[in-house]
Amino acid sequence: MPTTKSIQSVIDGVHTELIRLNYSSSSICAYKRIWKQFVQHAEQRDQKNFSVEFAEAFMVENYDYPHIYKMSSHTAKPKIRKIRAIRSLQDFYAFGIIPSKFFPPQKPFPENFQSIYNEYVTFCTNEGYSAKTVILYTFIVKEIALLLDESGAKGWNELNDIVINRYLTLQQGYSKHTSRQKFLALKRFLKFLLEKKYIQQDFQDYVPSVKLYSKTKVPSTLTIEQKEKLLQCIDRGNPTGKRDYAILLLASELGLRTSDIRNLCFENLDWRQGKITLFQQKTGNSLELPLPCHISNAIIDYLKHGRPHVSEPYIFLKHRAPYHQYRDMYNVIKKALTTAQIPLEQDIHKGLHLLRHTLATNLLSKGIALSTIAEILGQRNITSTEIYLHTDIEKLRKCALDPEELING
Repeated sequence: MPTTKSIQSVIDGVHTELIRLNYSSSSICAYKRIWKQFVQHAEQRDQKNFSVEFAEAFMVENYDYPHIYKMSSHTAKPKIRKIRAIRSLQDFYAFGIIPSKFFPPQKPFPENFQSIYNEYVTFCTNEGYSAKTVILYTFIVKEIALLLDESGAKGWNELNDIVINRYLTLQQGYSKHTSRQKFLALKRFLKFLLEKKYIQQDFQDYVPSVKLYSKTKVPSTLTIEQKEKLLQCIDRGNPTGKRDYAILLLASELGLRTSDIRNLCFENLDWRQGKITLFQQKTGNSLELPLPCHISNAIIDYLKHGRPHVSEPYIFLKHRAPYHQYRDMYNVIKKALTTAQIPLEQDIHKGLHLLRHTLATNLLSKGIALSTIAEILGQRNITSTEIYLHTDIEKLRKCALDPEELING
């Protein structure tokens, strides 16, 4: 249990931690303004010592916590920023650190840990791991190395349970899926260190297992009317609108993933035969889809009247110099949802995957076979597509049992 601490000592501790983590001065000032209100609130109630419960009550009273997370992002954002400042006090009081998803980029990789890191990169590559898996596995090693270096350790042989527990604590802000991936990667590295005798103790049991249950969440979708409204709200009279409209069409009509739209190049488009061919970044499998006229016309309109005239291989580019590959696909649909005034719950997925889910659901409602939908979406396994069965309300209604029939046998 945390020892008794005054509210001011907790605030001072968090302030020091924010500086150590290289938070910007403007962010720290914003936190301090919230803390000042919290201190005034405590003084009015003669509360000198910090407690998680007292901070919780403050957020409930002043920021509609936790109901604020169910409101639209536009109205919730200011309060959520304030909640983050108070929750940083709770985290520091409970754990002695602020869970952070990113280590300070200014910190170089410690030299004492470099040789074994390089050996592990080679090991992962030789094991046949995909490039994406190697990046994840080695990123975990970098995080652990930074924590070890920060603790004063000179090499991997000084790895101990304290460092591992601190690393695990830092992961508490991640989703279950991400935590599971990172914990599996950590276990694999610990096994490597033990097998190579770089450490003498097996720390794998210190890392918890995160269980995920498939098909527990129904995909979020738009109605046909909402999807049409979303497309119609785009201002196609300017270059950015032309680009965004083409992107949204590719996601909503062809179901392309964000990564595949982002990496779409001229060589992927066959104008004469009216098809689009690409290798999916997520699966590594090839995908070939028809390219309907209205989608090809939207892309051509963007290429002729919107895209910067530079020799980049990618179709979609930033519209500010330097004119490189456009990557902020989330912002495209976020702007469109706001402009179209389509209200969505706080916990609903608002990325381009929302349109991919919508396409799959609409195809299913038209009686298209799951195998065909899986092929259109480029999914490797039909079980990934079966989740859309939960979104077809009319077909689910037909499956419902009559209570009277159950009672009467």
